[in-house]
Amino acid sequence: MSVTLGSFLLGNVAGNNVQESIFFHKRLNESMPFDRVFIYGSIMTQRYVGSLGGSGDATVSVYVNNAHVAGQSFTMESSDSGPQCISGTLFTLPITIPENTTPTIKVILTTQGLGSTYPTPGIGMLFKVSDQWSNM
Repeated sequence: MSVTLGSFLLGNVAGNNVQESIFFHKRLNESMPFDRVFIYGSIMTQRYVGSLGGSGDATVSVYVNNAHVAGQSFTMESSDSGPQCISGTLFTLPITIPENTTPTIKVILTTQGLGSTYPTPGIGMLFKVSDQWSNM
């Protein structure tokens, strides 16, 4: 069993050492029939670092009922110029959620670095029952 939370786009921002954050926030309408879940999805942030080169990073933080439960960072290597991509896959360890509750999930994606940030495909978030995940 899985529940799709959603996805978001990170918009255009230009400038040096620009930091931009966006979050996806959802309170589940139906209680979860299980108490251990994974949150995972793909991350891709594209930056245009310009003729002087530069670097960038993206950080994802996961909160359940306002408690920080997981995080992951992705780094772009320095480059000479042009568009560069920060990409990776977020995969959390099992997160304990009280059974038959309706938790509030918030995922924050923050990018920082030189140049402009382009729209990204964002992150798709899925809940997976832990015993089913082990069988996949």
